[in-house]
Amino acid sequence: MSSVAMAMAGLAMIASPAIAATSAPNDLVPYGQLDCRSGPIEPGTYSSILVIGNCSLTDFGTVFVNGDFRVAHDATFSSQNGGTLIVGGNFWSGTNSFTDMGEPGSDDVVMGNVYSDNPYEMLWQDMTVGGWYYIVGQNGYSDNTDCSQQGPSGNPATVTFEGGSVASYFSYSGNMSCNMRLLDSKVAGNVDYYGNSVNSSPGSLVVGGNWIGGSLNCGSNSQTPTLGGGNKNVVKGKLHGQCKKL
Repeated sequence: MSSVAMAMAGLAMIASPAIAATSAPNDLVPYGQLDCRSGPIEPGTYSSILVIGNCSLTDFGTVFVNGDFRVAHDATFSSQNGGTLIVGGNFWSGTNSFTDMGEPGSDDVVMGNVYSDNPYEMLWQDMTVGGWYYIVGQNGYSDNTDCSQQGPSGNPATVTFEGGSVASYFSYSGNMSCNMRLLDSKVAGNVDYYGNSVNSSPGSLVVGGNWIGGSLNCGSNSQTPTLGGGNKNVVKGKLHGQCKKL
């Protein structure tokens, strides 16, 4: 983990009152810490989960994690299987990782902060995040601007947050991805898009249809962000740089 990641991991969890009140269902089987190398993760309560291979949820039941959920370097995780994931702590994923979280109508929740360092894929749909959401690319790692890397679904790996909510700020910084999207979501704080590189196809960098409680700040990206066919953003603060017209 980079020094930046270590510093961020030490920050306190920020959660809305509704999220903080969430508790583990009483009927879940109690487990300890899990290091998942492959296959499905059984429904139940875990103290923490570390994915070090290719893992997923089952198509039923709830996985409740009292502590943190981590996806290691080069590992793959998908919760888009019909089951439910509730993480009481923070989420972290590492270099060259692939993480698909939530799906349309999902009840999946991360109550703490989300930090990903050089991922190939962060495909998050209908997810609730109780803290901040920060995806960063550093030192030229995990370059997928040619769209050659494929995610668990078989499509080009993407960095996307769609139809969800974030209780603090949201940041895409320095990533090198096939495309990057923030769509139809609610962010209570600022949204920052800085120094990202994407595929040369038009519309590969999207910020559209969002409600943003803070400011929308964009600069030094390889493309000017677009609405991507979505509605204009509702921004309570100011619009800066490449996002002034969004």
